[in-house]
Amino acid sequence: MLRLPLLLTIVSARLWPIVAGDDKKYSFFFSIEVTDSLFSNITPGCNLALTAELPACPREFLQLLSNGAYYSLEGQEYMDVLCNSDCAPQLAAYRQKVLTACAGDPQPRPGFPATYWVDAVTSVRELMCLKDSATGKYCADVLEAAFQDNATSTDMLGGFADEQLCSECMVNVFRQQQSTPYSNYGEEMMEAFQRIQQKCNLNYPTASQPLQVNATSLFNYAPAGYAVAKCASDRTYTVVSGDNCLSISKNSHVSTGFLILMNGLRILCLPPVCEDYVIRSGDSCEALASSKACTFQQLVSWNPRKHPLE
Repeated sequence: MLRLPLLLTIVSARLWPIVAGDDKKYSFFFSIEVTDSLFSNITPGCNLALTAELPACPREFLQLLSNGAYYSLEGQEYMDVLCNSDCAPQLAAYRQKVLTACAGDPQPRPGFPATYWVDAVTSVRELMCLKDSATGKYCADVLEAAFQDNATSTDMLGGFADEQLCSECMVNVFRQQQSTPYSNYGEEMMEAFQRIQQKCNLNYPTASQPLQVNATSLFNYAPAGYAVAKCASDRTYTVVSGDNCLSISKNSHVSTGFLILMNGLRILCLPPVCEDYVIRSGDSCEALASSKACTFQQLVSWNPRKHPLE
């Protein structure tokens, strides 16, 4: 199974920059007003730089970052809002101001450099906004369509023609993921990228990038010597021939999205059993949330992939 849907998950939603109903200024990265006193261990100037507003950048980037998934939105309009051209220079300017204002300060949080937040969001944005130069389509949509055509394959790159594996979008997604420590790029993706390069006669770096932090609780990152993860539910499933992620999640009554996000091996750690629901034509996240007596945010956070919803 092509595991890029770990990074390219579909959800339907409207994305807009944060808008205040008054004259107050609100921080992009932190859910507060702009302030000079967010972190007690750094100077007021550093705090002001860190809590600055970024009016051209949709705050949904933060949701995508916290979920560890990079969403492809249904509709060019939504992706165009997310990838508007004014956001990238604002992120770059924010980063430079933080570097200058915080140059003599300690880390705002132990283990996290002052540029951690902007670097992580910049990585998410760069991946999501990759486009195919020939068609103008977002690579998220191109690769999601390719995955849907090969959804039953148990090999990360299995079932794909050389043309798909060597496509501009496929190669550039791997290049972007390899180039930053703020991604899901690990041993499995590194091996897949090596296979792609051999098949396509390419010569790009494949080594993963080390994080420039000394924290041990970052999503998708474990430093050398870190304890091996244990399946918290104590429910496991051993993959057999003919299995695919959708069939396993249906038979085990678990969320397909969490099944994919939690695993990469032949023995799968199963999330808790839930009331599963398979999306039907005409369904929307808003309507389902209302019918299941939960909020839209809860529904999206419980389901990293579009279907089935739990």
